Amino acid sequence: MKTKIKWFGIIVIGLLFLGAQVTFAEDVQIIPDPAAGVAVEEMNANLQDALEEIASDREAVIEDIVAMWPAEPGAEDDLRSILSYASDEDLLAILDAGSFAEMESVLAPHTDKDFVFTPVNPCRIVDTRVAGPGIVVAGTSRVYYTHGGGATMAAQGGDPSGCPSPRGEPRGVFINMIAVDPLSKGNIQVRPIGATQGLSVNFNAANNVNLANAGAIKSSYFHASGRDIEVKANFASAHVVIQILGYYHEIRGEDIAASDSSGTITGGVSVGAGFGGYTTLASRTVTIPLSGRVVIMGEASWHNNASNFLGCQFRENGAQVDFWWWEAGDSDGWFDQHQTRFYHKTVTPGTKTYDLRCYRYGGTSATATDRNLTVMFFNADL
Repeated sequence: MKTKIKWFGIIVIGLLFLGAQVTFAEDVQIIPDPAAGVAVEEMNANLQDALEEIASDREAVIEDIVAMWPAEPGAEDDLRSILSYASDEDLLAILDAGSFAEMESVLAPHTDKDFVFTPVNPCRIVDTRVAGPGIVVAGTSRVYYTHGGGATMAAQGGDPSGCPSPRGEPRGVFINMIAVDPLSKGNIQVRPIGATQGLSVNFNAANNVNLANAGAIKSSYFHASGRDIEVKANFASAHVVIQILGYYHEIRGEDIAASDSSGTITGGVSVGAGFGGYTTLASRTVTIPLSGRVVIMGEASWHNNASNFLGCQFRENGAQVDFWWWEAGDSDGWFDQHQTRFYHKTVTPGTKTYDLRCYRYGGTSATATDRNLTVMFFNADL
């Protein structure tokens, strides 16, 4: 599939060439070239064809990309997962990418925001005193894994039982880094591989003084080396010990704690008459972590002593978002009418309060019993 789509770059080059044929009159009026217009139409048509081909079998396209840019062993599923969040346009751009860095730049908007943090029991991932080439020499750097099995961690001087990341390849890490036995004044810096900034441990004392610093940094996501962070010694050599304290991953549907269905409210409440008699039957407040959709479900059982209808609404932060009529029925028994209403809408991040409110139209009275309001949030990508 990737071979079929490679035409796009060639078309763009051809379009640029045709555009260069545009001539200008002495009065600076642009004279359009008909051939350029035809090329634009053809390019748009071919682009649409390519996007439709990708949309028809996204799984095959994702497998092509995984084959093009192999991830570190065991991380292929993580790469497939993040590619699943990419748009069809992004997948087309990745197919035309000329390097792993270009692919990363396309994926960056999907991997650089909305992280969730998972703390772990402190686990040593690096100790240059017991494994590897030894002390980190001033002016040199080394790259390390931030998670992995026992053999991977032990090779870095870490915990031989392993330091697992709860969600695979992390987007960031929270670490404690110790500069051990520095030979002079200087600092140790940890950063994403190739970056110029990072978390530093500065040591301004004499030999044999150990200093530590803890903080969160971004890690390299699917770096070609397979490693996650780079450690550099500046101005002086020192041993390095690093403990992992937690991992950051992108938000997925299962991370989103924005649902509230905290139980049915029992006991009757009398419903007022007419538009001005709205009675709140149930209310829930949720925190929406990112843009997506909410599904609102309102339920209630009714007792009536006369035929009537109920005008009901869902509200979001005090503003009506849905209105409907429930037929409450005749006065032929207790709890004889159980009503349910579903509604869904797009939402933006923030705290939202949802209400289920009703009023009676007709009859002499109505009582709502066993009522409930459930609010469920879903990431729009799900």
